[in-house]
This record gives sequence, C-alpha cells and structure tokens, in this order.
Amino acid sequence: MVSNACFVLLVILAICVTGDGSPQVKYLHVRSDVRMRFATTEITSVMANNQNYSTDVTFNVYLPDQAFISNFSMIIDGVEYGGEVKEKEQAKKAYERAKKRGQSAGHVAQKPREANKFKVDINVAALKEVKFTLRYQELLKRKFGIYEHAVYVDPVTPVDDFLIEVFLAESKEISYLQVPPLRPIDPTVVYNETGKTNPDAEISRPSLKSVKVLYKPETNVSGVFVIKYDVDRREKFNGDIMAVNGYFVHFFAPTDLDPIPKDVLFIIDTSGSMYGRKMTQVKSAMDQIVNDMAEGDRFNIMDFDGSIKFWKQDMVPWEEKNKADALKWIYNRDASGSTNINKALVDGLKLLHKFQLSKRDGRSPLIIFLTDGAASAGETNSNNILTNVGETNNDEIPVFSLSFGADADFTLLQKISLRNFAVARRIYEASDTVIQLKNFYNEISAALMTNLQFDYFGDKVENDSLTTSQFRRYFKGTESVIAGRLNDDSISTLRWNLVGSTNAGAIDHTDETELYDPSAVGEGIGLLKDEDIKGIPEKLWAYLTIKQLLDKRIAATTEEEKEELKQRAIELSLKYKFVTPVTSMLVVKPESEFGDPLDTSTQKPTSPPKSGGPNTYGRRRGGGGGGGGGGGGGGGASGDPHFLVYVKNLTYPVCFDVPANEGEKLTLISDPSRALEVTAAMIASKDHYKTGELKTFMGTIFIQSRFTNVIVTPQYIFFNGQKYLWTNETRILSSNSNLEINGRGHSLMIKISQYQQFLIKRSLAGKRPTKVDYLNFHVVIGKGFSKSVTGYIGKFMHLKAKLRHTKKNAKGQTVGKLTFTKPPKQRFVEHAILNFRNNMIISTVPCWVLHHKFI
Repeated sequence: MVSNACFVLLVILAICVTGDGSPQVKYLHVRSDVRMRFATTEITSVMANNQNYSTDVTFNVYLPDQAFISNFSMIIDGVEYGGEVKEKEQAKKAYERAKKRGQSAGHVAQKPREANKFKVDINVAALKEVKFTLRYQELLKRKFGIYEHAVYVDPVTPVDDFLIEVFLAESKEISYLQVPPLRPIDPTVVYNETGKTNPDAEISRPSLKSVKVLYKPETNVSGVFVIKYDVDRREKFNGDIMAVNGYFVHFFAPTDLDPIPKDVLFIIDTSGSMYGRKMTQVKSAMDQIVNDMAEGDRFNIMDFDGSIKFWKQDMVPWEEKNKADALKWIYNRDASGSTNINKALVDGLKLLHKFQLSKRDGRSPLIIFLTDGAASAGETNSNNILTNVGETNNDEIPVFSLSFGADADFTLLQKISLRNFAVARRIYEASDTVIQLKNFYNEISAALMTNLQFDYFGDKVENDSLTTSQFRRYFKGTESVIAGRLNDDSISTLRWNLVGSTNAGAIDHTDETELYDPSAVGEGIGLLKDEDIKGIPEKLWAYLTIKQLLDKRIAATTEEEKEELKQRAIELSLKYKFVTPVTSMLVVKPESEFGDPLDTSTQKPTSPPKSGGPNTYGRRRGGGGGGGGGGGGGGGASGDPHFLVYVKNLTYPVCFDVPANEGEKLTLISDPSRALEVTAAMIASKDHYKTGELKTFMGTIFIQSRFTNVIVTPQYIFFNGQKYLWTNETRILSSNSNLEINGRGHSLMIKISQYQQFLIKRSLAGKRPTKVDYLNFHVVIGKGFSKSVTGYIGKFMHLKAKLRHTKKNAKGQTVGKLTFTKPPKQRFVEHAILNFRNNMIISTVPCWVLHHKFI
C-alpha cells in the first residue's frame, strides 16, 4: 500500500518518502562543529526503498536563514556519488534529464521565496538502500547578547538510532552556556526556558573555551533542540580576530556603552486590509513598545491609508503624558481605504529631516515602517517609489520595514530598507504577531554606536578584499563581523582602528589584537578535519562576501548592475561549493551502472497501455481525483478523472471511475462515529468524453471534523475561518490539526490527527481554454476509522482482498479474479483488468480496474 511516511528533523529537515509501504529508516545522525561562531552541521541518514519500482523521496530542509548548503552526497551499493554545484537553471535541467532516464538523482536548490528554505529531491531506485549526507554552514548571529544554535526535531516515523552531537570551540572562555529543554516547534506556544536544562542532554567541558553536547533521547521527541552561549567580554572595545591560511575574520562587540538616545517615527498601515485581527495585534504591540521606550527618547506616530495623518506635528519626548496620549490615539485608529506607501515614507522622512536640522543633538533617528499590502494609491510604481524615498532621505536615516502577512510586497520593502541603511523583516500573521513585532523592536531599540568605520594599518591586509567595514549602527547585544585576505600570513597580530560615535561622543580607537588559529583545538574532537578547520576563515570570508553581493543585487538600480553582482555571487558560490539563491547542487548516479527503474513483478502487465486510452469498462466519468487507504494505506490520482485506492493484502491498488455531474457533491469519506466528513463538489470543463458528456473534476474539497473546518478551492484555502494562498508557504500547528502549504502553488497537507493525514494537490488550466482548474485528494495516513466509515474512499478502509488467479484475455490483457472481504464475514467476487493509471505520488502505477457498478 502506498504511503507517504514523513519525519521532520534538522532546522527543519522534513523527509517525505512516497512509495508502496513505509520506508525503513536505519539511522539519522546530526553532528555540528562550531568554531568561532562558524557552524558546520552534517545530517546523515540511511533509508531503504523496499519496493519494486523507483520512487521519489523529498527532503524539505528548513535551514537557518544565514546558512548555505556546502555538500550533498548519496551512497548506493557502496559507491559514493558526490554533489556538484552548478548555476541554478543548469542543475535543474540536468536533474530532470537524469530522472527521466530512471537514474537515481538528487537535486538541492534553495527555494526562491525565502532564503532559509531548501529542497532536496531524491529519486530512489527499486529495492535499493541509500545513504544521504547533507552538510551546511552558517555564521551564528549574536542577538540579545547570545549565540543560538538550533536543531528542530519532529519525527513522525520512529528512528531506532537517532542522535544530535554538537562541539563548540571559541578563542575566549565560554562565559554563558545553556542547553534548555526542547522548545515547542509552534512559535505561538507560550514557553519559558529560563534557567532550565534539557535532562536528556549530556554536557561536558573539555576546556573553559570548549563544550561538547550529546543528545540521544530514549523516546520519540518533538521540539527545537537549542544551545545558547556567549564568550567573555571584559574589554570595552572587544575585538577577536581569527586568522589562518591567508584569511582573517574580525569579530567586534563592545561592552559598557550606554544607548544613544533615538528619534523614532512609527509609520503604521491602517488601510482596509488591516481591518480586524491585524489591527488589534498592531495596537497591542504598539502598547508594549511605547511603554518600553527609554527616557530621553523622542517619538512620533503616523498612520496611513490613501492619505496620511501624524499623531503630532513634531517629534515629542517620551514621558508619561505623551505616552498616555499616544496610546489613546493608537487605540482610536480604524482600518479603511487604500495603501499610499510613497506618501507615507516621503512625508515621514521630511518630518525627521526638519527635526534633525532644528535640533542637531547627535541622536539616532530611524523609521519603523509596517504594511500588509502593496502600493495601491498615489505613486504605485515600485521604481518611482524607490527613487522618491532615496532622494528624500538625504540624512541617510535607516528605514526598517515590516512586511505583515502574506499579501505584503516584501520585494519592494526589502529594496526600500537595503537602499536606506536598514533591513526588512517578515511578520507572520499568527497568534504570536505581537511577540514578533515587539522582538523586532527590541533588536533595534538600543544603538550603542553609529557610523562605525574599521581600518587596518600598514600593508598587512588586502583592502580590496574586505567585506563591509562600515556600519551605520551597532545595536546592543549584536556583533559586527569583517573578513578579508592577508598580504602576509606569517603575522601573529593585527593592528586596527575604529572611528565612530557613542552616547559620550566621537571615538577614535586603535588596538593590536593577537590572531587566533581555530586549528589550535585540533581535529578528532568535533566533526571537522584539520584541513576543514584551517579553511574556516577563508570559507567565512566567501560566505560573507556572497551574502553582501546578494543584498547589493536586491538593492541595485539597473539590470546591468544586478547581472554583474549575480555573476560575482555565482563565481564565488561555485568556487566554494555553496548552494545559494543563484546556485544548486546536483548528484547523479551514472547511467551505465543503473538498471530498469521498475523491476519485474508477478502482477505486472506485459506492457503498459497507451496513454489516454479508455478502460475496458465503458465510459470514464466524474471522480476528478481521489485516493484512499484500506488498512491504513494511501493512494492518489492526478489529471484523469478516477479514484485509486489501496486494499489490504493486494500488491496493486484498485481503481475505478464514478459517474458525476457538474454541481454534484461526492462523499469521499464519512465517519459519523469520528465526526469526520470529506466531500468534493464537482465542476465541468469544456472537454467532452467520447460519449459526448462533459468531463467533470473536483472543484472544491470540504473537510469537516470535530475541531477542524477546511474548504479548499484551486484559488484559496480556508482553514478554521482563516484564508490562505497556495503560493505562500504556511505551517499552522494546533493541538487538534495541522495545515502545511508547500508554497510552490501545487500541494498542501492537512493533518486531522496522528491517524488521519490528507494531501491535496491542484492542477491549473493555464492558457488552455477547454481546461479548468481542479483538485486531487490523497489519503496519506488513513487509520483509526470506525467500522461504519463509508464514502467512495472510506468504504475501502476496512476491506481485505485476495487475488485468486489471473489469465490473459483475447487482447493480451491480464484479468484477475479478486475476492473482497468486509467485516465481519461479508464476501464478494469481482473480475478486474490490470492497467496503468496516474497517481498523485508517482507518475503511473499498475492497478486493478473495477467496474463502476461495483462501487
């Protein structure tokens, strides 16, 4: 019986295996080696495809947003096939060619929508065991005074041999260390980990500067495994420099500095799309933010829709009277109208500019801009908006953008912020939105230094190689990082200079720092070999350079500049074998070493039928997709209007067509004892069957359970009253049900309970005038149904079947005599022809075609 067995691991690594029966997961190991904040993580998994045809295994790898995959390989029959980094489109084409030939192939590509999502597609040969090794690297970013290394663990399929092992080594004493209990994967769950320790984590300290953690739980667990740490920072202008093999990395995090008073302008979208929950959440977040501002700060608030309105005509000091007045004004805001992004930003910058000219008191001005939509009033051309904002911002005021919800124009906001000395951040529409907003404000609320400039004396450093060495702001609890090439790799110290501004005034600080060799803590302790350790500074330099090239590409104003920056990023990515937004990694088993992807079976037809041919049981009507799972299995269907379900004790599924008319509702699963109902409303295309009737398909799917209400159309998904889009990657977790939308526009997963999980795919008509958009339904996990379950799929849940014998008919087709048994002892016999049908999971499968009268 085909199933879709998944387990989620890594940060997050979701492994979804599609095939006949659950895969055997022999072991899964995650090992991390962190040297001077640079983390290398390797995931190793051995899995077996015990079926007689090749099948796809999909890893959805959710990496930290700063991570690059640096290696992917697979071992088949004792031979290792390494990954090759290619320009993205070249790798994709090569993968598709290999897959069509039936070769085992893996393709690693960063999903374009979000920088921290990666996908690995593996086509596993029949009856083969495959060992996967995936390695990625990241620079741990310091936030709120700590570094955090996280591994997400959510195994759905039991893994006998599972462990996480982490080794940390720093140049200074590790002054703070915490390994808390597993954090809930759902960020909306309230959780306090302060002062607690994970009871299953074995922590050892080889030295004051190193840590080793082993996590090997005895039972299945679900959550986020986290290690938090920081290093000793006794010097005021702290400067650690790591150097080896001709490259250096400079880490800077000053201490004992007071925050610089700020002038902050909040610009809040109050257009019609903010109505309801969004507006309530923003008001709650602003309440907390305004209450937490520091004495000496000044602030103002603007709301905008098609027009703008300031709370005050000037920046005002943070004091009790103004705070109370601001909160009253905020809570009186209503959501209506359109979205004039251009006017909001231009007028906001003009206000701050006027105030800066009049005061000139060394404050740190900034704008926090929040919107949930795209420009729909005033100037709506993105290029013109960017030009207008840039020309107005003569004071180089940072504009931090918050992209709220799925419909915001994040691309525009990212360009606005990168061109205006700041960053953009996605704010997800969820129950923890207030926390997301408050946390972002906390990150940027305390600037300790402004206008930082780092320089290195003499000819020891190749200045043209330096990554960014100028920073507009240094925020409390963070870290500035500069990397470059050394002209002389024999030096033991490096002399450097820093100029900038603090709350106490301008500084001009010169220091000479001893260089730290990360290989001083050698191999054999962690994951890395000696040559890997010695290569860390160079890898980190390449990593930072690529990141900054990609940011510059987003902010670039001309296509020529964008292409030049892209090519430079591709060149470095290929040289250092990084999977980045402009590259992919491909691994293919050579064609000469691989046999037929579909092995011979006693029930395999002598030859597959021609595509598009009708079955022997008359007209094909209705259905439009299906799936099911007798005995807890699964099934599926694609473009043809048919159902395909798996029955216990049958090697191949049964398939059938259901007569249906436009507007008719088909009951797929009905289980009143479990309060579960799945129905499909039929729609018609303009295509006809040979009998002259219109072809019908599933146009809407309804899923109703005790705690869950889902309506799915080819355009939208409604989950418990909330509307979601197919093209926005979404993961909604609750105590009763889950929704996962893959974001690529074609599939979603709905988990009603641990026993019932459904996959829905959509097919779009595109520019084909006779076609329609429609849906397909598949039971991924189908257990726990009552004996009274019915419906076109449900009725098969408790059936058992036996193939009595087969024979060839006059057309050379295989005809089987099937005996079906329904509890308690009801039996019936059906003759069926073995044919091929499309399946939602693999392209075609053999199945026993039943006459629709049997259904």
